[in-house]
Amino acid sequence: AGAAVTTAAGTAAATSGTRFIKVTAPYSEDTDGDNTLLVEWGLSGVDFSLGSQVVPHQTSPYSYNITGLTDGTAYQVRVTYQ
Repeated sequence: AGAAVTTAAGTAAATSGTRFIKVTAPYSEDTDGDNTLLVEWGLSGVDFSLGSQVVPHQTSPYSYNITGLTDGTAYQVRVTYQ
């Protein structure tokens, strides 16, 4: 059987005019130790179909900027330790 993955739920927000969301997550939740994180995003309340990115372990904490967003639009973000 494969290792269990951990998914953290929460909220994310961008400051008006920035058009990006900075996502950070601590290494301490990477229970399988493979050092990767999946970041997915989409329109708030809809799905996570706008994009995804696997973030490799490089520095502490994991960090990724979701760019190309529309000012004034609500988004949802899902972060999964892989």
